[in-house]
Amino acid sequence: MDLLIKTKGLIVFPKVASSSRQTEIDDFTETIKWPPQSALQLEFDTILILALVLSNLSFHVVETAGFKMLMNYLCPRATLKIPTTLSKYKLSMIYRNLRRDVKKQLERDIPHCEKAAFTTDGWTARNGDPFVSLTLHYVTKDFELKKLSLDCQNFIGRHTGVWLSISCSSEGGSLQS
Repeated sequence: MDLLIKTKGLIVFPKVASSSRQTEIDDFTETIKWPPQSALQLEFDTILILALVLSNLSFHVVETAGFKMLMNYLCPRATLKIPTTLSKYKLSMIYRNLRRDVKKQLERDIPHCEKAAFTTDGWTARNGDPFVSLTLHYVTKDFELKKLSLDCQNFIGRHTGVWLSISCSSEGGSLQS
């Protein structure tokens, strides 16, 4: 008969029913994972994505044995999501929240701002894909310099002033949605 006791997130039960060896403490503990949509799991997912993005790491790092070992040691109750889930669902959720926060900040700051400036940057990634970004610069009423990256898109065509102007016109429009 199995012993089953629930205590603070742990289910304690013997893993080995055989009397061929001495029972050890590890035979009685197993960590219970957080529910998939719990606040703690969602917070873990968000922090994990931000850490990967800010460290410029691929989402595929979560599949490596070393990363799994580290996460299991640091946060054994968390479930690591596969890279597709992280990039397709979790990252887009963070993007929508960040976009909403940027809009709120602009609605709060811009009415009190006398002047603003836009800058663009065009570059080609190592894999040959061209990109262009649009950044807004302004000073708040409290004299705090703000720089907000409004958009970064794949950019087909030459990085000339005319093409950047056309691209920036469409980028600014994308913030309306």
